[in-house]
Amino acid sequence: TIMKKQNGTLSDRLWMAIRSLTEPPRCVTDIQQRHQARLLSDFLLAVIPAGGVVALIQFLTIPGFLPVFLVIAGALTIMVLAYRLTRTGHYVSAAVTTCVTFLAATYAVILLLIDAETQSTFGFLLVSVILSGLFLDWRYTAGIAVLNLAGLFIFPVFHPAWTFSMMTGVL
Repeated sequence: TIMKKQNGTLSDRLWMAIRSLTEPPRCVTDIQQRHQARLLSDFLLAVIPAGGVVALIQFLTIPGFLPVFLVIAGALTIMVLAYRLTRTGHYVSAAVTTCVTFLAATYAVILLLIDAETQSTFGFLLVSVILSGLFLDWRYTAGIAVLNLAGLFIFPVFHPAWTFSMMTGVL
């Protein structure tokens, strides 16, 4: 009917709403960068609410989780800012912010936790390198990898209980 064509189907309207949240601004003209900006927006729109729900569940069910919860909440807040940067045409800044946030939040959580279970958290350092490989060129990815390695070498200064071999044994 005419009414249906004017309003579109529910799935059409949903698709248009999603595109309006992920479509890069017109000022981003490079096709590859537009694709990467859309992918970053998609990623952030998935990670921010999912991370918030997971962090909240852990906060409500794990005693003493408040410090880690605050780190996660801070990281998610920074990712909201990264999403906003993506929407305003500052895609590279948004991607770098996202990658560095994963790296910094991982080290912050590791510094807060002292038990043996912390060792598995080092695996999250790879997320920042993988994300930089998806969203940035090789120079940025190499820089993120160097930051990760520098952190691994410097980390025992701040957390003497961990040796370099203990940390890299998990990775």
